[in-house]
Amino acid sequence: MSAQTADTGWRDVARKVSAPDPNGTEQQLGLNDVFFSTTDRKGVIEQANEVFVRISRYPREVLVGSPHNIIRHPVMPGAAFRAMWDYLLDDQPFVAYVHNLAADGSLYTVLATVTPLDGGFLSVRTRPERADLLGAADSIYGTVRHLELEWEAAGLGAPAAAAQGLGVLAKQLTAAGIPDYTAFMQTVLPAEVQARIAAGATVPQRPWAVGRLADMAVHQRRLTEELDDWVSLLGRLDELATQLSTLSGELAEHSHADAALRERIQQAKQRAEGFSPIMAGLDLWSAMTLELSTLVAKVTDEVEQLRASCAATRFRIALARLHCDQVGYFTVELIDQTPDWQLAAPGIVLLCRALSQGVAEKAGAVQGNAQLAAKVASDINEMAQAVSIPRTLLASWQTMAAGRELSDDLRELMPQVGSTIETTAEQIERIGRVAEECRPQRPAPRHHGDPGARHGAQ
Repeated sequence: MSAQTADTGWRDVARKVSAPDPNGTEQQLGLNDVFFSTTDRKGVIEQANEVFVRISRYPREVLVGSPHNIIRHPVMPGAAFRAMWDYLLDDQPFVAYVHNLAADGSLYTVLATVTPLDGGFLSVRTRPERADLLGAADSIYGTVRHLELEWEAAGLGAPAAAAQGLGVLAKQLTAAGIPDYTAFMQTVLPAEVQARIAAGATVPQRPWAVGRLADMAVHQRRLTEELDDWVSLLGRLDELATQLSTLSGELAEHSHADAALRERIQQAKQRAEGFSPIMAGLDLWSAMTLELSTLVAKVTDEVEQLRASCAATRFRIALARLHCDQVGYFTVELIDQTPDWQLAAPGIVLLCRALSQGVAEKAGAVQGNAQLAAKVASDINEMAQAVSIPRTLLASWQTMAAGRELSDDLRELMPQVGSTIETTAEQIERIGRVAEECRPQRPAPRHHGDPGARHGAQ
């Protein structure tokens, strides 16, 4: 199903209310204002917690059964929602900064995550904590929305304008140094989760509670502790991804330098007369590095895969941590028996299912990342050992050539040979350090068993 089909589905659902006009006021959300809604495949709201009811300023009976876009603010570009549907209908989670419109016309801004779940979607929203990232998103949104309105004024329909806007959004991200929207999400969500933790976001405790909800609150706190151990690794994964990206570039540059030197050697060989031990040594080095280039290319590709895997793993850890928070906040709502709590109670089942699914996906991402990291570490070590052989040969050739009378061609090659030896030595040391960093690490478990499974089973 395409995004356009999904929009059509929305229009087929009768609105219960008309969208208000923005009145220029803005709601300031609190750090602990964490709220959710669930929808069907057409985006019709099925569940909502009390915080969403309070902030949207719609009664629950109006929210439930209405299309989710009743809270869409006109400043938001249609391209953002087009991107959302592209990800969701591909069964992938989506993250974005979103400006929403409450029933009284006020604006409120959230970091929204939307996750496919049980044939529908779960959306969890929090207050943005990273003003720099929000500002960057707003700058892009402003450009895209301005163009969409121009296109619509010229007679282009809103869906077509959103489709064109999506292309502009992609170009804006590229201009900002972000390769695509996936990379943007993988940057934003971990950064926001870490900022929430640093700001002191904490699920309230209800020590007097008893029964299954009380047990759920205990399990949620335990799972939060374990996920926080994983969150503590986000910085290391980010640093490793940066190192790997740099190393990929250096490997490519070194291969290019080796290829250039081999070409100069072949030119000198063609001009040389007869057999020369000096020339033979260079010729042997050239042949060895040509064979080595295949291994270098393989490691370069694996390094890029590991960099992407680190980013995906960080994202899954952050999403699981956010869903864990939402379970905790909503459990407290139910313990406190907020208004209409019996209508909202079925949402806890879906939240726990999403959390259990997220913990499993986090575990799969971590395991896959560890396996790839171990392979990269092994192959980098193999490459380092293989590189050392032609390097030793080249150093021996340099020593031998130093005491002989050389042709002009060989004399010109000497500085390049020296530079290659020095560069190779530095690279061997560097890739050895990165190989050590690549070795998989994981926090020691605080509790036995799978708290995510226990949580989902409640």
